[in-house]
Amino acid sequence: FFFSSRRRHTRCLSDWSSDVCSSDLNEKNELVQPEKMYNNIKVITEEYPIEQLVQLYHSHHVLVYPSWGEGFGFIPLQGLATGMPVISTYDWAQYKDYLGPLKLKSRLTNAETEGVPKAVGDPHMGSFYKPDREHLENQMYDAAENFKAYSGYYFAQSTEIHKEYDWIKLTKNAFEHLEEKFS
Repeated sequence: FFFSSRRRHTRCLSDWSSDVCSSDLNEKNELVQPEKMYNNIKVITEEYPIEQLVQLYHSHHVLVYPSWGEGFGFIPLQGLATGMPVISTYDWAQYKDYLGPLKLKSRLTNAETEGVPKAVGDPHMGSFYKPDREHLENQMYDAAENFKAYSGYYFAQSTEIHKEYDWIKLTKNAFEHLEEKFS
């Protein structure tokens, strides 16, 4: 999700797979739908065109992505590419060096032993990197308090991210490698 340090800010949550997009549990150990609990939450379930997506990133200050695991984690990379400070679990990230001082601590754990709710655990039973909640809270506070310094740090590295993750160049290199291998 994104957050802004503005007085009346909105938190935007994006979830591409279901109507539930919070890992917080209520007292009955059920997943909570945050937009029903708070008036400053906007849940995004549709795909945005690139212009609208860039506008979303630019209209917020920090991207917070405390994921339990990803294949690649495109959303944090997009945030980093805009120069936005990103708080994200880093153990699984291919681009962990770019997460810098706001990278989020986690520990490798098993879904069954952690009591992951069925709605979350069923499709992904196995090992996860569980984000450290206390560290997340500290990182969010730190990002809000030191936003100017972090925005400068992350913006300065965005050009390198664009160079390293140039999808046209990477795709061309991959196909050239395949052509050489199978020719």
